[in-house]
Amino acid sequence: MSTSRVNIVAIDTESALRPLITEVIRDRPLLYLHIVGPELGDRHLISIMTLYIPSKNVVYLLDIEEMRHVAFTTTNADGKSLKYILELPSLRKVIFDIRHGSDSLFYLYQIRVKGIRDVQLMETVLRWGRQDTLGILSVAMQRNSTFPEALVKKWCDLNSKSSYVFNPLSGGRRGTFGERPIRQDIMRYVVAQVAVLPDLYNVYCSKLQQSDEADVRARVAEATRWRLIISQRPRAQSALILGWRGPWDDAYDHAVENGYKTPIQIAAPEDGVNYGVSYDHDEPEDDEYGLECFEKVWDVIGHCNSPGPIDESI
Repeated sequence: MSTSRVNIVAIDTESALRPLITEVIRDRPLLYLHIVGPELGDRHLISIMTLYIPSKNVVYLLDIEEMRHVAFTTTNADGKSLKYILELPSLRKVIFDIRHGSDSLFYLYQIRVKGIRDVQLMETVLRWGRQDTLGILSVAMQRNSTFPEALVKKWCDLNSKSSYVFNPLSGGRRGTFGERPIRQDIMRYVVAQVAVLPDLYNVYCSKLQQSDEADVRARVAEATRWRLIISQRPRAQSALILGWRGPWDDAYDHAVENGYKTPIQIAAPEDGVNYGVSYDHDEPEDDEYGLECFEKVWDVIGHCNSPGPIDESI
């Protein structure tokens, strides 16, 4: 297992962003994505977009609070931008629940994200039992992660403690995401969110690629496309998918059994757009890949012990 450490790079200027754009366009890596902000999904400001590229051992913290539109309109020498990357169907972006991020990206910056692999939907469609409610990342970790139990507990503890920083129900403030310099406790939280995605994506890809799972892959692709379409519609319509009900309820099953159009097909009919959401050829990495990625990132997170700006020495 490689011992090279992950670098955390904060980007808040055009000059710092251009090399990232060029690198992603050139290498077409698998991107692990997290988007956060005050009241995200209610078309409020995006504060931080986190991009994890395991193949490069780098986590990028894009300061959208500081850059705003410039973050998405800045172009490299070839005229390509972050908007171009997010809208590129052939470039896979893995995220846990795209709904709120897609909602804000479209209505604030007119970005129609494509190429999404939604880990929340993958977990739901592969779950044994009811599929009409959506899960949360910590539960997916506890049920499906291949990590040792001690590591899972550490991650869940950090995730729980973070809620005291930004969750008003726990005494925190949503505006904490917008404080500058970026607080180290916020940095730990957003980096931890992407750190676990390679493992879970690997687990779910392996299950989806089983020979008898073609229908399941089609279901999760259809639901991903549905999320993207509806989240980019007027508020009254997009609000329909921002709750905790899953797409595969009794009405869906009844429609499939009787040959009717499903609620998903009715709400988001085929529009001829390539959203790049097919899961048919998503091959899992080797078994050690997810744990290796997580351990590298966790080693860096452990060096951030107090609120305040990111420690440039880590």
